[in-house]
Amino acid sequence: MKRRIISLLLVGAMAVGLTACGGGSNGSSSAASSGSTGSSSSAASGSSSAASSSSGASSGAETTGEKIVYTNTAPEDFFEVPWFNCGEYVDHKVLFETLIGTDANFEPTTDSGMCESYELSEDGLTLTLKLRDGLKWHDGQDVTAEDVQWSMETLATITSSAKEMIKSTVQSIEGYQECADGTAEHFSGITTDGNTVTLKFAKVAPNVLISFAQLAILPKHCLEKADKTQFQQDPFWQNPIGSGPFKVGKVEIGNYATYVPFEDYWNGVADFTIQAYASSAESDANIVKNAKDGKVDYAFTKSYADVQALQGTEGINIITVPVLYTRWLQLNEYPKAEGETGTFADKRVRQAVAYAIDRKQICESIFEGACDPGDGTLLPTGTAMKNENCEKYEYDPEKAKALLDEAGWDSSQTLKMVYYYQDEQTKDLVSILQQMLAQVGINIEAELVTGDTAAVLNVPPTSKDANGISGVKWDICYGALAAMSPTDYYNRFGSTDPANYCTPATEELDGLLEELNSTVDTDKQKEIVADIEAYQAENMLYVPLYYQPAWVIASDKIIDNVETWGNPQYFWNWDIQNWELK
Repeated sequence: MKRRIISLLLVGAMAVGLTACGGGSNGSSSAASSGSTGSSSSAASGSSSAASSSSGASSGAETTGEKIVYTNTAPEDFFEVPWFNCGEYVDHKVLFETLIGTDANFEPTTDSGMCESYELSEDGLTLTLKLRDGLKWHDGQDVTAEDVQWSMETLATITSSAKEMIKSTVQSIEGYQECADGTAEHFSGITTDGNTVTLKFAKVAPNVLISFAQLAILPKHCLEKADKTQFQQDPFWQNPIGSGPFKVGKVEIGNYATYVPFEDYWNGVADFTIQAYASSAESDANIVKNAKDGKVDYAFTKSYADVQALQGTEGINIITVPVLYTRWLQLNEYPKAEGETGTFADKRVRQAVAYAIDRKQICESIFEGACDPGDGTLLPTGTAMKNENCEKYEYDPEKAKALLDEAGWDSSQTLKMVYYYQDEQTKDLVSILQQMLAQVGINIEAELVTGDTAAVLNVPPTSKDANGISGVKWDICYGALAAMSPTDYYNRFGSTDPANYCTPATEELDGLLEELNSTVDTDKQKEIVADIEAYQAENMLYVPLYYQPAWVIASDKIIDNVETWGNPQYFWNWDIQNWELK
């Protein structure tokens, strides 16, 4: 697509005429209708942005003397609701604001966020939140406690995707079930008084503060009539308003977007414009080219190939950020049909897979030591709650063969492994895995999943106990998790968790998870997580391949503004509106 050169001075003028509550055309040639059902980017899709976006960083405007921060992740189809990939897209972080702030270490703070204070009761069942005075939406209307209540009630009851941990937290509030059933209009556990919101929980939500540090509040007056069964398809998401430090300037969906300073933001007003070209968050095919062309001031990547390609580029800095991110193999324990035995029902076979893979070699040969090899547990190396006393599953192909012999493994069969990342390093890794597993008698046929990945990857079994029949057609899935907390890793193995597609629940693990989800005491949580990690290491529910950081790409123009970078995949207080550009 040929790029259009548009003056940012014109953008500023046109921004005045934005339709209240967004959704208007704003003079842009939107490439997607409001009825689009696709996602602007799926964390699992691994799809690359169209090649036409390769010069997208210059598609907005470059007025001489204008201060501009260049970035990526402008919407490809629509602005994504910021309740699933919370903060992963730049527009999430700059257009919207979360209820509670969080610092670079993911600790709750009142230095950012809508709340000037919050208080959680000792038993974890009451949370009192006080909003700052004078908060405004981009259309000039006041942010109110009713917006907070409406956002929580909507997130808990919409049918479209929302981050499971946040949704679970909100659904723990008293009165959720009655509201979901349609017997009540509002949650009985949410009360408002001026700027104060009080939440009463029916049960402990162990991640309540982290959840609300990732919950962006949305404008009730703009969205209260939106269809909850098609929330993402509301016209609002073609041109949204929020309460963050920037507002939408000019946008051409699938091409670029500009974000201009919000003059009524409570914590400083920027003196620069942000210009973003359209791309997915995880698989931007043009990030290297644009960074080398001086068209990226901020972005992040989880592709080490991008890091390798940008090393030594003048004016570009690569910052390694430790995050809760694990690449793993999901092993399907369910049988494909009645009367069959699941391929990985025997834990000895699962353990054999772990011993058969030389994860240290993978980390050295593919990632040059930039990633840590997986061991027996899912939490990354250095995580505060990681149990370091579990079996490490060091590379031992002979032990793998012995375990397979004990289990009566049929080495003549061929298993189906699916994966959804499309980068060259993933292709190399898949080939290495095939070779290593074949050496012990596990033959793999690999298949790249594209398009509607959920239809292939996320089909639940007929039941989540040992009697279930598999809903998915694969034996192994190479995937990943970017977690917000340690509980994010293990709740998926519970009998009621919707993300459990391949691991039959057990009473023992359900009991541990119930304990974990019944306390807000971090010391108790650490003890319980240690027991869960020991269970994982013994039963090898998933095989952790490697623990990967994220890499922030920052130009010399902005690098001095941030001393410690937080997880770029989530909301955190990066104070962007107060950056001073070189």
